[in-house]
Amino acid sequence: MAGTDPNFSAAEFRDAIRFAMKMGSPGAEEDKATFRWNPSRTFSTADPAGQPYDWTSVPASDSTPPDVVTDLVAVEFTGRPQASGITSMGTFDPSGVTLTILDEDYEDVKTANEVLLGGNTYVIRFHAPPTGLFDATVHTIYAEAVDES
Repeated sequence: MAGTDPNFSAAEFRDAIRFAMKMGSPGAEEDKATFRWNPSRTFSTADPAGQPYDWTSVPASDSTPPDVVTDLVAVEFTGRPQASGITSMGTFDPSGVTLTILDEDYEDVKTANEVLLGGNTYVIRFHAPPTGLFDATVHTIYAEAVDES
């Protein structure tokens, strides 16, 4: 928390920013930001890495959180490299996204591993240190393209 100011209303600020985020959000539900988590499954018989010996076996438990679809996130696409690397096959410069989300909404997605945007998959690579505006906190998440159409 950055502090307080009697002339600043965190609730009004959040409402105004959320309104702007909704204006920039796609209309179709399947195109909105969809946060996903890696599967968290256990099997009755598994190898040391937790993978089943029999790939057709049904998990004994699945505690993977459900997807979270939201339009309360600002999305900035970038074609410049965010995590480029030189490999034996050449240099890869994947495109990426920068996601900005407010503190209250961040709580719902902060442990997600990837985000789907318009049918494209982006793996979450980094959460920047939060910034503040008095009683409101703003979070920035950087993600890298895995699959783009």
